[in-house]
Amino acid sequence: MLNRIVAICTLAAAAAVAQNATETGSEEALRNHFKAAYEARDNSDADAEILAWRSAYLEAFNLKQADPLYQSLMALDQLFKDNDRPLERITALRSGGDALRKFPGSSGAIWAAHADIALACALEDQGKRQEAAALARKALPVLEANYGFRSREYLETLRMLITVFEEDGNAAASALVLKYQEIERQRDAEPVYGYQPDARIRPLLEKLRASFPKNVAEAHFSLGQIAAIADKLPEKNPFRAKAMADAGAACLNRKEKIDPKVVTLAEGYMRKALDIRERAMGTTGITDATKLSLEVLHLRRYQEEADILARHYAAIGDQKRQLELLERTLATFERLLGADHPALAGPLRRLGDYYYGNNNKERVKRIAEGTGKDDARLDKAIGFTRRELAIYEKAFGAEDAILVNTLSRLGEMCWVKGVEAEAKGLDARAAAIRNAQVVAFTPEATLQQEVKQLRAFLRFEDADEELEIFKKLH
Repeated sequence: MLNRIVAICTLAAAAAVAQNATETGSEEALRNHFKAAYEARDNSDADAEILAWRSAYLEAFNLKQADPLYQSLMALDQLFKDNDRPLERITALRSGGDALRKFPGSSGAIWAAHADIALACALEDQGKRQEAAALARKALPVLEANYGFRSREYLETLRMLITVFEEDGNAAASALVLKYQEIERQRDAEPVYGYQPDARIRPLLEKLRASFPKNVAEAHFSLGQIAAIADKLPEKNPFRAKAMADAGAACLNRKEKIDPKVVTLAEGYMRKALDIRERAMGTTGITDATKLSLEVLHLRRYQEEADILARHYAAIGDQKRQLELLERTLATFERLLGADHPALAGPLRRLGDYYYGNNNKERVKRIAEGTGKDDARLDKAIGFTRRELAIYEKAFGAEDAILVNTLSRLGEMCWVKGVEAEAKGLDARAAAIRNAQVVAFTPEATLQQEVKQLRAFLRFEDADEELEIFKKLH
């Protein structure tokens, strides 16, 4: 307990010193602190990583650079959360938000609002619901004013808060849900590539979601109504598959116990949505995957809906159908994009996770400890991850930052497999790329990396949004 109090006081005192500092700070020192933090993370040394991020935080404050200060603050937030140090987490987020508010221009205010959202989540974790709700209500309008209420950044933040508050029973979740639903209503009412939605579907979906878990008969009836309306829409109309998928998703992956007949019906609707998407995309491949199109939109939604159904199969322990769905998704992406498009990395990673960890954690643990027998599933996971890496190398080059996570995951698998030489080489490559990224760190370089990744994964409008946000921040 004494060590934690000392650590809290140290961070608070350091922040006070930074606010009164006259020195200008050092770009080189900042990069070195980032490098030390990543090296400590590689070595699983949480205390050393915390110290490095604190130093980076102070250096960024002295340099009056909001981006690296916020990045350091979020790293501390995650470390304190993962290591069960709630008081330090809350203190860091409070002082970080206050510091960011003192930065000139709009960037400080925007990052401070993000810090307040993180603080709201930390307070919620501690059961301080009213304070968490008040912070969220204060921060959300800042994000809405700067990003727009329909932006990906704003909607993801809103959705995250709803999830956190709902899980803890915070009454503030209801108001956030209503706000989110109103935004969804507006989006659903707009045509997409000339295709119109059917206004009757949205109220039925809301009725369906509200009927669980009490009124199974009403839920069953709502599902049938949605399907009947959706089936009359043209097959290429994206609202047809969306209606089927939304209806199915409303019944799956819920905490409440749902009537098995409704679950079976919902599964069928999800599979039907995937069938509709596949027919709408055609069999000849997407001719131009460098910009958003109706086919690209269908493909992205296809992945999202397949993920929902795959998680459902995993939750009920149906590994056979989960694997069939994961393989089907990869085959669809290959058919439409070819064998080397970066967007294949998603389906490949999901298959790698299926064989390596998500359903086989105890098996992997036994193999790593030398008490279990490798039954070739680890080899399959390594094969999918190697293919993912090869696709990235071909698309971006052998030293691009996008490779780091894949190199690290593949290195971990090789350590478990006992292929130490390859594991060491992969870890060294990941560290070298990350260190080079730290040396070259600038807000512009970070933006370029994010935009490149978003476009590679077919999220073109998100890339454009990132560019617009960057202009506001800088």
